Amino acid sequence: MRGDGRPRLRPLLHIAKEFYLTPRVMAFSMALILLMVAADVALPWMAKIAIDLITEGRNSAAVNAVFREVVWMGGMILGVAIAQYLTSALLTRFYTRVVYRGTARLREQLYTRMQAQSLNFLAERQIGEMLTHLITDIQNLQDSTLDLISEVPFDVCILLGLTIAMFILNPTLALIVLLFLVASVLFVYRIGRRGWKAQSGAMQGTADMTARMQEGFAAARTIATFDAARGEQQRVQEASQRYAFHMENTGKVRAVITPFLSFAEYAGVITVLVVGGWEMLHGSLTVGGLVAFMAYMQLSADPVSRFSRVILRLQNASVSAARLHDLLAETHDAQDKPDALVPTDLTGAVAVANVHFRYPTSAQPALSGLDFTVAAGEKIAVVGRNASGKSTFLDLLLRIQEPEQGRISVDGIDVRDIRLATWRSFIGVVPQDILLLNRSVAENIALGSAFPPERIREAAAAAGLREFINGLPRGYETVVGERGVFLSGGERQRIAVARLFLRAARVILLDEPTSALDVAYESDLLPALRRLCAGRTTFIVSHRLTVLTEVDKVLLLDAGRQLAFDSPAHVWRDFPAYRDLFPASWGTPHHEPHGGNNVLSLSSPL
Repeated sequence: MRGDGRPRLRPLLHIAKEFYLTPRVMAFSMALILLMVAADVALPWMAKIAIDLITEGRNSAAVNAVFREVVWMGGMILGVAIAQYLTSALLTRFYTRVVYRGTARLREQLYTRMQAQSLNFLAERQIGEMLTHLITDIQNLQDSTLDLISEVPFDVCILLGLTIAMFILNPTLALIVLLFLVASVLFVYRIGRRGWKAQSGAMQGTADMTARMQEGFAAARTIATFDAARGEQQRVQEASQRYAFHMENTGKVRAVITPFLSFAEYAGVITVLVVGGWEMLHGSLTVGGLVAFMAYMQLSADPVSRFSRVILRLQNASVSAARLHDLLAETHDAQDKPDALVPTDLTGAVAVANVHFRYPTSAQPALSGLDFTVAAGEKIAVVGRNASGKSTFLDLLLRIQEPEQGRISVDGIDVRDIRLATWRSFIGVVPQDILLLNRSVAENIALGSAFPPERIREAAAAAGLREFINGLPRGYETVVGERGVFLSGGERQRIAVARLFLRAARVILLDEPTSALDVAYESDLLPALRRLCAGRTTFIVSHRLTVLTEVDKVLLLDAGRQLAFDSPAHVWRDFPAYRDLFPASWGTPHHEPHGGNNVLSLSSPL
């Protein structure tokens, strides 16, 4: 919406042109509209001729001849009416097909666009708000567009045709009708403007309600645990009342417009009857002419009445179109360069050169001066206290964020020069919070890719899931529930590991892979993690020494700064900040040879 409360029509026109009104659609629809307008204008005129034939010929000697002419005219009227019906049916079917197919393309493109955005983009928006865009906004646009592209062109053409016909028939009466039409249109437009702001508020209210209800359902367990249902109900109630307030204001506009149009129509009819009757009595207007003129007047009242509905629908469509247009215009935080590379043989040698990064909302840098190199196949422990920059570093590797200064390269290629989809196919992650979809075990392991069943079984076996899955009621076809609610934390972690066994990732990121597991589950999962990381460059974020055994290097971070990047034994010996991360009860470290380096192990793990 603009600051003056008027709708933003440009986004609506842009979306209509791109998804609905192609040149071929416009040409075909205008041809059908002109046929319908011609029929609507012709029918009253033909009726006028028939009525005048009857009134003038009833006292004529050639009554039979007049009757034949009337029958012939009646046949013509019937033929035109049938043609009008067929044209209207064809136009309605055509518009329905255009609008629903265009809406499908719009929804698919918007969803694809939102999915392709950075995680920052998605994190800044509530799920309910995005669902409102994909469902409510698009539904409003679909309903409004169906009316707008079918009614507006027809109404403009029919009003023009009817006005010309009325002026030809009787200029005086036509001028009276034109004054009523102009007054009605101006009134509807001025009053309708008051509803635009209310409609915008109602649309935002819908998004707020959806978002708050979605949050309430998603956090139902937490809300029940803390007995917070009353507070959540209050939040939904407030959003619902704001929505009702805006809708009430919109209803007030309708309550003014509809009665006024009825009054204007009756006033116009009475005026035309009085003036037309006077002219008919004085012989300047025939009975057929008055009947035809009244028919034209009635036909012209319909587009004006629809104009009020178009104004209200325009409010819906313009608000929704503006919101959708803004989303479609969003740029990616991480975009591919025009000449982005698509390498096929990356080994996983990673170099981090003087990398700095600061979040837009923070005055302090999240990372400052990271500089180290990792050979292909090396395993790196990324450790530090909370807010030391560990997760931010992983985000930079995943290209969820981009460095402000410096660069991260793999095999000598800046990762920003690699096509984003290609880079992410070479990098795999086991996140701390495993998200499973409400689908089968097999679908969750494949996660949107078309892997053959035998590959999925091999990946599950490598992750130690074979026995567990075979014990499920439907095996690999067992549905895991929303967010994997029917599975334990360890089982969800194993599915995340199995996903990576399916893919050709050369760089593995493990973000607190066992933080939610007890000792037994952790000891069961560690062999699968070792198999996953074998021969692959691996970055491990963890606060558990059992997970950090057999790493080649330790990257020690503190407040975004790189305190150390060295062998585990050296970091343990020289940096108390590293030793302070682990309780003394977790065991005493000793040195073991591993790939030519001193690695950290435990004499008594957990």
